[in-house]
Amino acid sequence: MCSTPKNVKDKSQIIMKKVIIPLLLTVLSGCHDPNKTITGLEGKPMPHFSIQLSDGITKLNTDSIPMGEPIVLFYFGPYCPYSRSQMQEMIDNMSSLQNIRFYLFTRASFQDMQVFYNYFHLQKYPNILVGVESSNVFNNYYNVPGAPYTAIYNTKKCLKQSLFGQSDVNVIRDIALK
Repeated sequence: MCSTPKNVKDKSQIIMKKVIIPLLLTVLSGCHDPNKTITGLEGKPMPHFSIQLSDGITKLNTDSIPMGEPIVLFYFGPYCPYSRSQMQEMIDNMSSLQNIRFYLFTRASFQDMQVFYNYFHLQKYPNILVGVESSNVFNNYYNVPGAPYTAIYNTKKCLKQSLFGQSDVNVIRDIALK
């Protein structure tokens, strides 16, 4: 049986106290609200950009989105597992989300967007529109780090909150309807 020299034990204790414990505390402290993103744009109006809708013909400009209902802009990656999981959770809970207008879009190709659209049968949901946003205005405006990214607006089209990553659908609903 080998024994560890005293100075090695001391170094490992120092590393434990000065590195590992603070790192662990930092990681655990982030668990309470990991997805909330502070943009500095809260309370500001929705940016203006166009989305080529899933029919391949219609272009929707965010200017034409009507006020009166909460709005969720959902940026997704068609093959991103987190985007797909988020979409499945939204569909599974659509009965509690029916008073929210969802505008889903990607920067991927039109064909990839259609794969996502068809896979989730999104044509069945009257409160969901899906398309491609190729101008990158949304990503630049919010400095989007990746997908999924959710921007939640009030009934007057002013940003309430943004969420990066997969988010609990109840959190999205509560923010939108609050």
